[in-house]
Amino acid sequence: MVHLLLAIHNHQPVGNFDNIFQMAYDKSYRPFIDVLEQHPQIRLSLHYTGSLLDWLEKHQPDFIARVRKLVQDGRVEIFAGGYYEPILTLIPERDAIEQGIWLKEKIEELFSYEAKGSWIAERVWEPKMPGILGKAGFEYGIVDDSHFGLVGYKPETLNGFYETEEDGDRFSLFPCCEQLRYDIPFGQPEKVIEYIDKRHKDNQQLTLTYGDDGEKFGLWPETYEWVYNKGWLNRFFSALEANSSWIKTLTFKEYKSAHFPTSRVYLPCASYREMLEWSGGFYRNFMVKYPEINLMHKRMLYVSQKLDVIDKPEEEKVQDAQKYLFMGQANDAYWHGVFGGLYLNHLRSAVYQNLIKAESLTDRLFNRPPNKRIEPVDIDCDGTDEIILRTEKCQFYFKPNLGGSLLGWDDKEKVWNLINTVSRREELYHKKIRENNSTQAQTAEGVKSIHDRVVEKEPGLSKFLFYDKNQRYCLFDHFLPGDLDVSDFVTSRYEEGGTFTNAIYEVVVNKRSGKYELDLTASGLIHGQQANLHKRIGAFDKGLTIRYEIQNLSDQPMETTLGVEFNFSVYDPALVQGGQAVKQRKFQIKDSWLGFNIAFDFDKETNVIYYPVETVSESETGFEKTFQELCCILLWPVKVGRKQDWSVDFKVAI
Repeated sequence: MVHLLLAIHNHQPVGNFDNIFQMAYDKSYRPFIDVLEQHPQIRLSLHYTGSLLDWLEKHQPDFIARVRKLVQDGRVEIFAGGYYEPILTLIPERDAIEQGIWLKEKIEELFSYEAKGSWIAERVWEPKMPGILGKAGFEYGIVDDSHFGLVGYKPETLNGFYETEEDGDRFSLFPCCEQLRYDIPFGQPEKVIEYIDKRHKDNQQLTLTYGDDGEKFGLWPETYEWVYNKGWLNRFFSALEANSSWIKTLTFKEYKSAHFPTSRVYLPCASYREMLEWSGGFYRNFMVKYPEINLMHKRMLYVSQKLDVIDKPEEEKVQDAQKYLFMGQANDAYWHGVFGGLYLNHLRSAVYQNLIKAESLTDRLFNRPPNKRIEPVDIDCDGTDEIILRTEKCQFYFKPNLGGSLLGWDDKEKVWNLINTVSRREELYHKKIRENNSTQAQTAEGVKSIHDRVVEKEPGLSKFLFYDKNQRYCLFDHFLPGDLDVSDFVTSRYEEGGTFTNAIYEVVVNKRSGKYELDLTASGLIHGQQANLHKRIGAFDKGLTIRYEIQNLSDQPMETTLGVEFNFSVYDPALVQGGQAVKQRKFQIKDSWLGFNIAFDFDKETNVIYYPVETVSESETGFEKTFQELCCILLWPVKVGRKQDWSVDFKVAI
């Protein structure tokens, strides 16, 4: 006898567009249940994340009722997990446990079912997981057979479930079969049965586990035609029913209640095989590969800590702040692989919007107004302090040890981080784009998985493969020749003439006229000549006053062009085509997303070069070009005598 345990994981990210939720419902979630209802012998487990359940409850209550009926009939088990699908080990343990409890309670409310199984987001496993999951009330979950391979197991030897623990907190692990994960639903149903039969011949009492994304069944490219119009899912369920004399489908709860564990196991840090490739072997390496991810993650930890240390006399208000924090912990923007992840700016925006809401609500409801107008704190956990400068309506985050740059600007009214930016960097898959290795989506054997497709969503993407010299923050300082144009910056062909872009700046905090100001100073070279660069920055209602001073320390006159770089996560249709504004005393960016303007005022005539920053990244539908932010470089010609100074003052405000 073969026991076949099937688990289908359904998820849409926090911040995803409503039409994507609807399309996923129409192409995947609803038709899957349509087919399942026609096959009463099939038993399986379903997982819906909290963000998806919230949408289904609001927009498709009849669907919830249909799934509830399947649960009541004993045909479906509901898995839970973290409510907003966080990577549980990347968020504070108190939050991870609470998110698990929230989803268990939601499942009890919607389906009258006590969930004991936990879907483990992206199958990211670390040794402390049993403690987190056990404290949230979970007893078992699914990881990949590749996890077991790291401690010496061969896939063909795995069977049933395995017991593990951490500090006495027990948890049971079911190993997902990678071969089934690739064959379902991309190979012919007969091929799946043949594989099960082959494994059965080697083990007459075999238990196989399959757990993977529900979006494979209709939403992934070409799969709706394959799974439903060509009947793959119906044929697969029919094949299982036709072989029910030796293949029995069960829910995980049913199986575990009737069987003992196969063995004890202790697994190292792991995820599914593709995730390990994308991350460089360990999920947390995404925070090394992408500084933008690290910054989001550490800001999330900062907000969580602010919420945790306060007194909590009003539970309802605490839950409102927790909800926004938990939504800001959704995993989707914190990594990148074959899915867009980090490169999808609306997912990053959702993270920051929810973190801003959580922090503002925490400060407001618990009598913690932003009276700490200036705060040194190592927000990104790199061993050196950043500086948070606050007004009633904005928060500014400065990084002295990275060029004195401005790496965050929160508008509390619009609930928007103006510097939610990402750099253009080389990815391994860019080689495929350069080689133009397009592949066929379908073969005689079935439909290709997204892991095997190479599809350019628009032609000529290779001509957009440019890589940045520095992070895409604000107040990066360049010293340049005077004959550059827009294309030199778009293509990163410009030559840096100074040593200040990534310099370490000394910081002095001053209080002038009742307001805090930052004095940032660095020493370096400008075209080989010794110089000091000084930035004095003050904050007002919704903007900054900025003064630049260049001190020529050499015995020779100095001639250069100072370029001060700003990158804003805004969209101005008039500027995204790229261009140059000459001899400006005022310059405006008119955002069309949220409807606000960013205004510059200069005390000297200023040239402004502007252009869109666009990345070329991989997603489940193919390679695509994505607008990320608008870059504006303020340019001033500088002529300063030996041992002389030069300065410019300007303001920038919402």
